[in-house]
Amino acid sequence: MSDPGRRIPKITVEVELTLSDGSRQRGMIFISATQRVSDLLNAPEPYFAFRPSDDRDVLLINKSAVAMVKPLDQRG
Repeated sequence: MSDPGRRIPKITVEVELTLSDGSRQRGMIFISATQRVSDLLNAPEPYFAFRPSDDRDVLLINKSAVAMVKPLDQRG
């Protein structure tokens, strides 16, 4: 039986987003340590957190506005 108070830590993965308008943005997404980028994108939640490389603010990105996500490290 799992402990309901136990949490899996989040890690950051550097990615390049291509949005539906063709614009590109590099930054970090946050996934569980046991998750892949594709798992995050296929999850039912319509948004995911993204921190652009050139900013400290975290944005919520609507998955429907994303054309492609390219992981820039090996966790993809």
